[in-house]
Amino acid sequence: MVGIIRRPLFWAVVAGALAALIARRVGVLAPPRDEGWRQAGLAGPVRVSGRLDAPVRQTRRGWRTRLVFASPTGIQRALVWLPHGRGVGDLEKGREAVIEGKLRPPRRPRDPGDFDEAGALEAVGCAWVLHAREVAVSSAAAPTRFLPWAWAQRARLSAEDAYGRRLPPERAALLAGIALGDAGALSDNLTKAVRDAGAMHLLVASGSNIGFAAAAAALLGLAAGLRPGPRAALTLAAAGFYTLMTGADPPCVRAWVMLAAALAARAFGRETTASGALTLAAAVMLVAGPASALSPSAVMSVGACAAIIWAGNAAERAAPESWPGFVRAATALCLISVAIAAALWPLWISVFGRASLVGPLANLILVPLSAPLLAGGFALWAADAWLPVAAPAAAQLVGAGLWIFERTCVRAAALPWAAVELRPWTGAEITAWFLLLAALGAWPRRRAVAALLTAALLVFAIGRVCARRPPVSALFLTDGSVLLRFNGGPAWHLGLKAPRAKAWRAARVLGAGELEFRAVGGPWRLRLGMTEILFGGGIKPAARRAAGPFAIIEAPRASAFEWVTDGDSYRVQDPLRPGVRLGPHLSQ
Repeated sequence: MVGIIRRPLFWAVVAGALAALIARRVGVLAPPRDEGWRQAGLAGPVRVSGRLDAPVRQTRRGWRTRLVFASPTGIQRALVWLPHGRGVGDLEKGREAVIEGKLRPPRRPRDPGDFDEAGALEAVGCAWVLHAREVAVSSAAAPTRFLPWAWAQRARLSAEDAYGRRLPPERAALLAGIALGDAGALSDNLTKAVRDAGAMHLLVASGSNIGFAAAAAALLGLAAGLRPGPRAALTLAAAGFYTLMTGADPPCVRAWVMLAAALAARAFGRETTASGALTLAAAVMLVAGPASALSPSAVMSVGACAAIIWAGNAAERAAPESWPGFVRAATALCLISVAIAAALWPLWISVFGRASLVGPLANLILVPLSAPLLAGGFALWAADAWLPVAAPAAAQLVGAGLWIFERTCVRAAALPWAAVELRPWTGAEITAWFLLLAALGAWPRRRAVAALLTAALLVFAIGRVCARRPPVSALFLTDGSVLLRFNGGPAWHLGLKAPRAKAWRAARVLGAGELEFRAVGGPWRLRLGMTEILFGGGIKPAARRAAGPFAIIEAPRASAFEWVTDGDSYRVQDPLRPGVRLGPHLSQ
């Protein structure tokens, strides 16, 4: 793993990723948007003719796909939410369609911690969201180049239908996630349990799924007596078809490129390493689509694979050969789980706002269990299609494994220390964290470890010193409440109702600790420094302007603020000192 940093391709990938990140920050990678369609969408329902650009996928909100359509300024892409109850069998990639519905641009977070719809759609090149009312698909067949996509979608829908017929809805959705990477129909409660148990990576099709498809094809070719060349071609084709079944998500694309690199190296008599194949896969993804290569799923996939490669090598050195085989395997699995959690910790916090602590222990059960469930999912699909008499027994066996998987996730997530909620890290904190991980990876090279630890401490210290910390800041949420954060951590909540999950999440994003004071009532007038704001009681905050859905009012010189309600004035002085002096009518 250390030798990979000596290769030019590695540094080319690093430079390309940094360039893509800068390009995204300045808006170069943002998908083009024709403002004429914005005006049309504001005027009412629109009628759009174009070509379907993605396989249909199911989520808790319903089915969705993508549409490519022309405009005077260039090609436009839209994420399409399909009408409830509308069949999806004819919605295949490459077919022409006419869709009528409400068109709007994707939304940025309205409050800190909210879902960034615009950022998520930027990774797939979508500039619009289209809520369809009517969908008409042309009867003409899709062009020949899209036929593999159509076959793959039919196969996936066939498997999901088989799961739905043979298993309860929750178990069928769980099996679809494990076998096909399509857990969109999973309930919100079970999704949270899987997330807090640190098992979300098992519901995303990635390297293990591609490896299963490749191994099955290789065994089939070996049984048929194929020569190495045709057998490798069959293996690559089967893994590619499975990649299309999953929608060609970044984790599967990464795994398929690594498989292709390994098979090509073997065919030409060249040696290759897992780290070299991973670097090549990252380069291919970056060149093919810089925006999608920076998506959370792509970064998580590459980071997790790098952690597996490093931890696998470290586990061989850490576990003595005298230990029993199952102890060595458990040690390696635990070390790999910890390495994956450490590598992806900042990203988990940024995307989910939570990070699992129980994941390394829960994965000792869930990871070995996922392999037979993956095989069982394909076996159940085959039995339902070709041997219906054996399908009930297969469903019962797979259902028992799914019950163990589900109970393990629920019990692990119910532990009081299962997961923690943290604020997103700053750039300096993320850099210091990865320098610290690099120092651990460089052990026992003492000079490299010392240099990396020193760099981590310097970056962290500089980030803390240079961090801009206004003495008092006010954040006005979309529900009419306000958060006051003081330089030092504490936050207060003023609103018509008790703070909900959104307020707690926003406080964490601001870097505040627990809400120390909560006031309910209003309407109020808040004077912060030289700024006076009306809020609560249906009064729209004066700070809410077209520039953004929320406002942070900073008062760098403020040492006090005044809160007025029902004619009574409450003045809080010197809120930055440990002994905060409160007004006569205000109690903390």
